[in-house]
Amino acid sequence: SVQFSFPLNSAPTSVRDTQVHDILSRYFGLPRLSPPTNELNLHIDLFDRPTGHLLFSIEGLTPNRLTREYRTLKANPTYDLIPSTEPHNAYSVLATILTGTDVNVHGVVNRDWPLKEHTYNVRNFFDDVAEESRVVSAALSKDSLLCLSPRDKHTHTFTGVYWNDDAFTALHNTQDDVFVLNKGLFPALLTKLNVLFPEQRVRYSPDDSSVTITLNDGESDIDVVFDLTDETDASLFTEVLFVFNVALESSDRKVDFFSFHFESLKSIYFKYGNSNEYNAAVTIIDCVIDYIQRKYGDEYVSTILFFPDVYATKTVHTTVDQVVSQSSVDLAYSGTRYYPHLYLTESSLSHSGMLQQSLCSNLRHALSSLGVDVVCNDGVNLRRSVHQTSEPEPEGAPQPASPPTPPPHSLNPSFFPPMEVTYMHIILWTTVFMFFSITFSCYKLSAIDGSNEPDFKPRNFDGGRSLPQKVQ
Repeated sequence: SVQFSFPLNSAPTSVRDTQVHDILSRYFGLPRLSPPTNELNLHIDLFDRPTGHLLFSIEGLTPNRLTREYRTLKANPTYDLIPSTEPHNAYSVLATILTGTDVNVHGVVNRDWPLKEHTYNVRNFFDDVAEESRVVSAALSKDSLLCLSPRDKHTHTFTGVYWNDDAFTALHNTQDDVFVLNKGLFPALLTKLNVLFPEQRVRYSPDDSSVTITLNDGESDIDVVFDLTDETDASLFTEVLFVFNVALESSDRKVDFFSFHFESLKSIYFKYGNSNEYNAAVTIIDCVIDYIQRKYGDEYVSTILFFPDVYATKTVHTTVDQVVSQSSVDLAYSGTRYYPHLYLTESSLSHSGMLQQSLCSNLRHALSSLGVDVVCNDGVNLRRSVHQTSEPEPEGAPQPASPPTPPPHSLNPSFFPPMEVTYMHIILWTTVFMFFSITFSCYKLSAIDGSNEPDFKPRNFDGGRSLPQKVQ
């Protein structure tokens, strides 16, 4: 699902992932790809565009799980997000939203795919913002960060940070202003978290490294305790504190485009289930998003993406492991971090499809009692993108044009850069204003009524003839 802080005039019930890219590009005056067949109607004021954009993606949450009152997560209309292609996971859909292309073009099939510094084969949304704009993307893992990052990181003022050891580490930075956050700053920030909640509902205990959040279920208060020495609990507060720190720094330095991927919530659900701990985690994420939105003000608009495909219980994972271990089909990757998607190796794809059909049938039979559906793709459409290397371009990607300056949009070289579009608008509207000003001035001059003006004709003037002088 997806939420926008700005209205969509046509009020659709669902939005395709490629449409989200088109909406953001139009709203910020960036180059567009081919308009989607069902283009949405937007009311955009060319002279009152937002200053910047806040993009949040939350893995492990769907709007139907928002059963409590929330400040931000339920503040705007929610639209169903329709993926354009398989596979349907947070990484591939997020990459499609940011590039406007499907998985066969951008090449991001799932986490760790492909493993290279320049994730995309094409430019994404953040590649097309103005060069003087400051772009900051952050995530707990480098995999998530690469989905949010521009392809050409040297082109713009961009900072990409991910959690590494005891601090958020910069992937790329053109200015020495990385939003540094290490564990040494945690205690000071944890004591300030009360600004997110009224009535002192967050309590940090440095003695046992725990954080207590007080929830109200409508009848009574419930204390939920998180252990910061636990990796799962600590990951939640690592994400929250980073966004919180960016909000605190907004008084001195604001970024133009900020994006963050919350991936800890899926681990919280996997550990605690649909519990008070999960509700408390959703609440604190909601509060920190609300806080940074208020700190940045109405000049910034925001987009929130919900990715629900992580609700697989430990029983489901165990069952899949058992079926896979008994199959002779080689998997490209194994492990619960890639579920619910399984990928085959090149050798498995080249063999007879009987083994694949057998694995698919066994999975369906084993998971049917758990209420889990199994969809098997024949691999024809995805084979190229799944198994591509970093060297060759995918077959469906267009060849770049001869190198003009500045570089054109990768998929639409006819589009002008944003600065040229801005100059064109300035010249156009200045010309229009001058034309109407001159026309209006000429009209006013022609309509002047001179009947009440004094007669300035000389007494001896009669159409150019001299009047006879009267002789005394």
